[in-house]
Amino acid sequence: MKNYFSFVSRLTIDRTYLLMLFSLLAIAISPMMAIDEARADYEYINFSEYPLGTVITNQYQQLGIVFSGVPDNPLIVNPRNFGFGLPNNPSLFCQLYSCTTLTFVDPSNESPVEAVDFAASVYILLGSGGHVTFTFKDLYDNTISTQTFQYAGPYFLLDPSPHFHKLDIVPSNSQSFCFLDDLYFYLPPLVITKPEKQDVYELSENNYIKTKNITFKAEGRPNLGTVNWNVELYYATSGNVVPVQPPPDSFTSHINHETTHSFQSKGGRMTVNASAGYEDACPVEDVYIVGPPTGIPNSEITTRLLTL
Repeated sequence: MKNYFSFVSRLTIDRTYLLMLFSLLAIAISPMMAIDEARADYEYINFSEYPLGTVITNQYQQLGIVFSGVPDNPLIVNPRNFGFGLPNNPSLFCQLYSCTTLTFVDPSNESPVEAVDFAASVYILLGSGGHVTFTFKDLYDNTISTQTFQYAGPYFLLDPSPHFHKLDIVPSNSQSFCFLDDLYFYLPPLVITKPEKQDVYELSENNYIKTKNITFKAEGRPNLGTVNWNVELYYATSGNVVPVQPPPDSFTSHINHETTHSFQSKGGRMTVNASAGYEDACPVEDVYIVGPPTGIPNSEITTRLLTL
């Protein structure tokens, strides 16, 4: 592994850039303040968890992010060692002559995912002709947007779209120093949004033994793909003390898209379950199927009796 602390002694910083660095540092605020709505379940990394000099790769995989570099992986340093006025705390140093990549993964199995509401503090120290380029990419390695910083200073780095999968960071030359700190991001879980608890559906079809189509929808990370639904129905008749549970209904849909399904039933209470990939949504309970509010018409009762 190369040691780039030796570059500090020969780094020449343009005075204009240095003055800008000092002034911006004086008004720097946390990137969390730039996020519209704080979530209790944001992941947060400030790189103080490991000693200075630690090469960072998959140490934060359990939070949903891994780091890599080509040819050299990033490492934890104290930026103050690189220049007066820089933060005096552990930060992630993007190695010179390397492309540093931040990639979001499923914490349970490292499969690729997309994150939302990403924010980070970025500190850039530039010499002659230097700049640092940030490229956001989707799951298919397509470029979403590119940001190039040509002036030294602290910056807020925010995701440019609702979600992204990967971020490439490339310093342009041996005098382009980039440090990351205070990373915030959010990995949306799988959530059932339709139906909702306490929803009620009538047996109004097929001579009052079937519901109309009920809408089902689960939302989450776009790459979760297929949603597997499992709907359990419980009902009790006058002769049964213990509720009856028919075999569950199972069907599929696509993540973030609606699907419809109807149920033939005697009425009762449903529990709606959904899963996608390795992730299970919190079940929605107490969804009810009931008979028509005015009861079954006498003509229909007569017809049913005649068929016995």
